[in-house]
Amino acid sequence: MNTDQMTIEQSVTHAIDASMRNTFRKMLASDANTIQTCSANQTMVCVEDDDDVISVTIQWSGKLAGSITLAINDNSARAWTNGLLGESEDLTEQDLIDAVQELANLVIGGAKSSLEDFDLTMSLPVVRRTDGRSLTAFATADCIDMRFKHGPIHVAVFTTLNECLLAID
Repeated sequence: MNTDQMTIEQSVTHAIDASMRNTFRKMLASDANTIQTCSANQTMVCVEDDDDVISVTIQWSGKLAGSITLAINDNSARAWTNGLLGESEDLTEQDLIDAVQELANLVIGGAKSSLEDFDLTMSLPVVRRTDGRSLTAFATADCIDMRFKHGPIHVAVFTTLNECLLAID
């Protein structure tokens, strides 16, 4: 991606949006719709305070430092997993976690490829199971907040941009 004509935030937002759409197109044979892209200090549309949430966080470093967290509530995780594996009432907790981690790997890996100008290095993913209150508190940090919807699947992606060592005119 040529980042010369975009701000860093625009480049990152574009890369995540394109990667999410590409992932849904390849894995479920249809597009995700962007619900909203905004700055932080707003609560997630896909998570209520009492929802259980699976989140996957990866730190990045290079000419850009920060983190990216993909979060999905249980109902959405079940719908995503059923979309991948076929309808099943017998999904285990590990099935859900594995499917959400794969979604995060695909989306974040795709975004990284689009952001090659930043020479990013990614950490190993950290998977957490938490409630919506904890995740909403995390989301109030200074970050890019993107939400996607595909039928019953709602996914939130929070990206922090801690520093940038690359000047973009």
